[in-house]
Amino acid sequence: MGNYLIPLAAAEHNIVVATDGSVWANYLLRGINVNPYDTSTIAAGQKQNEMLFQALSELDTNDVLITGVKVRIHPDEIAARIVQGIKKITSEQYPKLLDHVSRFHQKRLHGQQEYRRVYVMSVKLPSGGIVPGKGALSKAGGIDPLKGLDWNDIRKREAEILGRIPASFSPSRTTPDHLSWLHDRMRLRGLEVPCMPQGPQRRSFNAKGFSAVMINKTADADIVVDKFIDAVDNGDVPKVRSTKLSQFRANYRSIRFGQALAVYSPEERSDTLPDGPAAFQTLMGVEEYPIKYTDTLNTFTYLVDQDLGVDADFALRLSFSQKELATSHAASFKKVLGQEQTANSQDEFDDEEYDDRHAELGALRSTVRKEAGARGMKVAAIFAFAAANPKVLRTAISAIRNKFEGNDFKVTFPVGGQFDLLEQMMPGSTRSRLSDDLQQLTTVRSFSACMPVRRTEIGDAVGIPIAINKENALGQIVHQDFLNATEDGNGSMAITGAQGGGKSYIIKVLLEWFSDLQCPTTIIDHSPHGEYEVFATQLAGAQVLRIKEPTRSLCPLKVFADDQTTAHQVYLETMCNLFGISHDDPMALYLSDITTPKSRGLRGISSSRDVMAYLEDKPGEVAGRLLGKMQYWAGQRYARALFDPVNNAGTVEVMPAFARSKEVRSVIFRTNGLQLHRGELTEDLSPEKRYAQVIYTLIARITAYDYARIRGLCVFAGDEMSFTKGSRVVEDLVRAPGVSGRKEGNIGLFGSQAASHFDDENYGLISRKLVLKQQTQHNIVEAFGWADIPPTPGLIRRMRSDTSPSLPDERGTIPGREGEGWYNDGKSIARIQTLPFTTESTARFADTRASKMIRAEELSEAQASGIRG
Repeated sequence: MGNYLIPLAAAEHNIVVATDGSVWANYLLRGINVNPYDTSTIAAGQKQNEMLFQALSELDTNDVLITGVKVRIHPDEIAARIVQGIKKITSEQYPKLLDHVSRFHQKRLHGQQEYRRVYVMSVKLPSGGIVPGKGALSKAGGIDPLKGLDWNDIRKREAEILGRIPASFSPSRTTPDHLSWLHDRMRLRGLEVPCMPQGPQRRSFNAKGFSAVMINKTADADIVVDKFIDAVDNGDVPKVRSTKLSQFRANYRSIRFGQALAVYSPEERSDTLPDGPAAFQTLMGVEEYPIKYTDTLNTFTYLVDQDLGVDADFALRLSFSQKELATSHAASFKKVLGQEQTANSQDEFDDEEYDDRHAELGALRSTVRKEAGARGMKVAAIFAFAAANPKVLRTAISAIRNKFEGNDFKVTFPVGGQFDLLEQMMPGSTRSRLSDDLQQLTTVRSFSACMPVRRTEIGDAVGIPIAINKENALGQIVHQDFLNATEDGNGSMAITGAQGGGKSYIIKVLLEWFSDLQCPTTIIDHSPHGEYEVFATQLAGAQVLRIKEPTRSLCPLKVFADDQTTAHQVYLETMCNLFGISHDDPMALYLSDITTPKSRGLRGISSSRDVMAYLEDKPGEVAGRLLGKMQYWAGQRYARALFDPVNNAGTVEVMPAFARSKEVRSVIFRTNGLQLHRGELTEDLSPEKRYAQVIYTLIARITAYDYARIRGLCVFAGDEMSFTKGSRVVEDLVRAPGVSGRKEGNIGLFGSQAASHFDDENYGLISRKLVLKQQTQHNIVEAFGWADIPPTPGLIRRMRSDTSPSLPDERGTIPGREGEGWYNDGKSIARIQTLPFTTESTARFADTRASKMIRAEELSEAQASGIRG
């Protein structure tokens, strides 16, 4: 057991009393979600940060600490997000789903983790909350810091602070458990990331109830010592009578002042780690900010969430002062600065430094004049970088320093001040002289432009996991709540990407989840080798219907047999379009008359073959012409889905009607070989194109009819939708699910290689847009524009060279980089990487690479060879 890094006397709920007598109120804040591709959200984020700092400037306090702390999201929480909102979630009701969630959970436990940046704000209460004349502030002076505290006044002031924090930051009070978590984060930074405590407070405060730590304040010297001793042992340094360490000290007199720390956890010691694991940490302060606004200034605290190769947190020590913004104060400071320059400048380099400070003062005065009612604000920015390996940390620090200084920041890694800065990042610590020196004068509005209290998240709070947010290195899992998507509007998704970019892969990932959720799904598979027929082997309750070689009939008189009125309406529409006749043509009127519900009942008509049999002995020109039309189409082999086939013996083989049931949840219509016509149905249209148009329309009608009778989510999926461009059938396949989605719970998944394939107005209602790898300049710009992402030169370069990059031999994507792109969920935009399947078997049957793809005609062989299907 050990002490909190800052000696504490008490902690009650979110109130902390340090042994120096200072009293602090601690809160958790949630960063403002900022879409880096939308300037309106950036402006909104800056405004919200300004509101926060403005509120803090109006409090009766002279010390505020805001720390951006990295937390790990427990895999149990991730699993709970997937199933949340599903009623009666039991193993009997959803066996495949719970198995799927379990596999996903295991991969989170033993693979890539999800993190989040949580902001802890600590506000110092005025005068320590001491009742005048009843207590002193220091235990060192022999007086209890708790004596004389006016707890009623403290609680009143704390409630006022909470009430001032803008609701957009979702403020909540901390508990003593959070102190333990913050202490663990400090000691383990660079080793592991602890989860934040959840739920109500679980224990009372114990000043000695924290994990023990030992801190080496000169950890960086250890490396030099080791090198020196090795040099002595190797004879590179002459041996002397004194000990090796004495010789080292003679050569390195600054050994007592370190520029890195080693935080040990002795409670976790082992034979190989006698002091416990060490977290090597280097603390950095910002001494000067760029004079001119830059994008780097906008994201400087956001740096800790990027892929630095090391772990990182940051802290801001804030105080507020109007005095230093006054013209008289600025004039006085400028005069003193001039006197210092005259007295202290030794060369032109010193003059340049003083000139920079004059320029900073001038820039600040210009800012103050432009801002109405400017609020003075002093900020000390502190960063902590950590790793388990000191060499890795040192290499990263060099790169970080170059990044900051290359963007006109002046940073410091104070020798001998590392432990001071570590303390300054902990709630309950009073601002030190070093923090005072680091504080830079600015204004609330100017500093708010940096948006230090921010986040970049995308997707829904719950739902199917579809991707990893790659805007930062936190690994946020992107969920989509498809079950309730249509409550807020259209829930459909459109996906574009070049061949091999992962387009069909993510569609199949989603289809597996929908299957496990027992959502009725209709899939159009017009690929030559039946890629979705192959994938259907992985879906429970899947049925494949090959349109050109059917085993089930799509004749409307059969399919809609339980709804005679619909059967009549759809059959008449289907046959008129197939025959190329208008609805007022005599043949159409005749057909309508003999297929009404009453007429069919009297004549025993239940299929197209029955209609033909009835017409065979009916006199008259109209009946003869109509029979001729039907005989032609019934004689076409590819039209058997509408006309039961005749075998070699001349007998009609009556096929059962296609019917969706509880057992048949995923229906795959294989339409390969059917070529759609782009445009209106004309008289000179080839028979096969006319038939294709009729069948796709019929599939859409059947699907819409089935889905209208099913409560809950229903899905329509179509890949390579370029085959529908310019065709009337788009309205039936795409627009219908979108328009009825809100009230019927229907959504669509649509994929195509080029964004231009989605420029049809029927795709206009779809707001969820995923842009995967594109290769040509034209397609890249087009795809970004379609997804409402500004196609900047930097983004275009990143798409071309750093999005699912190919292997050197151009045979496939670099492993681990598959499925990268950008996602617009209708509310925000982020760079993402789509999630893979949780089993190798499913991934194998979803693979469409030419060298790996299993074709429909190879299914039996593949399954016989041991690949599970």
